[in-house]
Amino acid sequence: MNQTKKEIPKAKYIIYARRSTEDDERQQMSIPSQLEETKKFAESNGLTIIDTLLESKTAKKPGRKIFNQLLSFIESGKANGIIAWHPDRLARNAVDAGAIMHLVDTGKLLDLKFPSFWFEDTPQGKFMLSMAFSQSKYYVDSLAENTKRGLRAKVKRGEMPGRAPWGYRNDALAKKIKVHPKKSQAVIDLFNLYLKGGMTFDQGAKFLANRGILSRTNKLLNKDRIKSLLTNPFYYGYFKYKGELHKGVHKPLISKKLFDQVQEVVGNRCFKKSKQALDLPFTGLIKCGSCGMMITAEQQTKHYKTTGRVAKYVYYRCTKKHKTKVCHNVPINQDQLLPQIDRIIQELALPKGWKDKFLDRLAMEEKQVAEDTDLLTQPIKQKLEDLKPKQDRILNAFVDGVIPQEIYLSQKNELVSQKQTLEDKLTQLITKPNAWIEPFREWILLSHSANKILNSDTKPEEKRRFLRKTGLNLFLQERKLRRIQQNPWSALRCRPTSRKWAGLTGLEPATFSSTGRHSNQLSYSPKITVFYNKTNLTCHSGDKAKRRTPESDSGCVRRLTYQNDGRGADGKRNVLN
Repeated sequence: MNQTKKEIPKAKYIIYARRSTEDDERQQMSIPSQLEETKKFAESNGLTIIDTLLESKTAKKPGRKIFNQLLSFIESGKANGIIAWHPDRLARNAVDAGAIMHLVDTGKLLDLKFPSFWFEDTPQGKFMLSMAFSQSKYYVDSLAENTKRGLRAKVKRGEMPGRAPWGYRNDALAKKIKVHPKKSQAVIDLFNLYLKGGMTFDQGAKFLANRGILSRTNKLLNKDRIKSLLTNPFYYGYFKYKGELHKGVHKPLISKKLFDQVQEVVGNRCFKKSKQALDLPFTGLIKCGSCGMMITAEQQTKHYKTTGRVAKYVYYRCTKKHKTKVCHNVPINQDQLLPQIDRIIQELALPKGWKDKFLDRLAMEEKQVAEDTDLLTQPIKQKLEDLKPKQDRILNAFVDGVIPQEIYLSQKNELVSQKQTLEDKLTQLITKPNAWIEPFREWILLSHSANKILNSDTKPEEKRRFLRKTGLNLFLQERKLRRIQQNPWSALRCRPTSRKWAGLTGLEPATFSSTGRHSNQLSYSPKITVFYNKTNLTCHSGDKAKRRTPESDSGCVRRLTYQNDGRGADGKRNVLN
């Protein structure tokens, strides 16, 4: 019985020629030579060429645009063969080599042809191709290491690697840097003229242009190039390599003394960046009370002629960037602003001894809330447990054919809906009662830290950070700093002349505020009581009370209480202003 031989589809080839732009591959054949050899090879072997791709880029790293286009042609089936001079033209890195091998393994790349290398789609051929790719990568890696070693040896001999600076030339035969017979004198004259003064970098560029020294594009040298020339130690016999100064074997053009003198002139004329940032701690924190724009700061220097003293002052002023309002707000000295900052921080400070009492009471409340929550969630958990056997019963009834699919789906959806509703209620009961506790604890600690901030040794930056955390709206107008009353900080302004903590009387019954929000209030049998929930803050003084609604608070002071005679230091009732 005759066996039919499997037909191999005819390959459609793409010629790929590449030449690196790097110096390490200059010995390879140029692109025209590669094209000539590959086309002659294709013609002699009767190969079908459908396209030719040329690229000038190194293959040491992946990401070549034309090579990726070649791979896309193979992937799409436009071509299934590649002709190149050598495997190292295709890849010198593991990523590109792996892409080629993967296309061969998947059958999308049927053949590879090289005039200088043999390949066949057999295990032996793939092995030889992978070895060629590995050898190409090894060549690049070893060449880079050898190049670095050669550069280090060159530096050790006192020879600067790279292009010679202006006034010198690279001697290709001797492989050394030598003095330029014509342009060197122009560089020497530039150093001498710049030292005398009166010459700018732009004038220096024009001077060199008149003496025949231009950029590679035949244009005037820019300012940075002139500065680089005047500060290059190469001209007095040294050079820098990787930031380190080395003594060179080349002939210097100027003396070290002249170079140092020029550096002083360059340093005095160039703009020097401030080594130390200005101390302007309260910028971006305060708004103008007149126009609402931000308050900025600036440092002024004053010279006293009689004493010769020089003093620096920091003033805070409005930026006056409002498009329609004309601001006439006057600046204020930082020394005048700091006492007002301290006054506001003092108003925010929690009185000494209150921190521990508040935290102890908060811990008791947290424990009580956890116990109450556990009691409230038990019925819901039981209902969820009761739903499980119901779901199992309707499922068994459907499987046994007792109920049709329509009834099964209807009852199942109803049970799933009930389960989701109960789970939402359970989640709300667990999370919502405790939502106020942690913010309230943070508020207590932050308010208590104000006492430490008021220390005379505290830096202004720490005061700024504290005020940032409070979220207060500060306004400066007519050299007076004020703040808009904000909860829960407003509660601390209800300050009695004398304080005495009352004994704990227990938890009051749940009540509802005028807005309908639920509030379990803490009680200490007060004469003055401040309590705060998510929407209301009330300060009681005797039988009178005034309610405030916060604009941007999520605070959690439930109820703060202390005994007093009902009057503050000014003799007036303690109600919120």
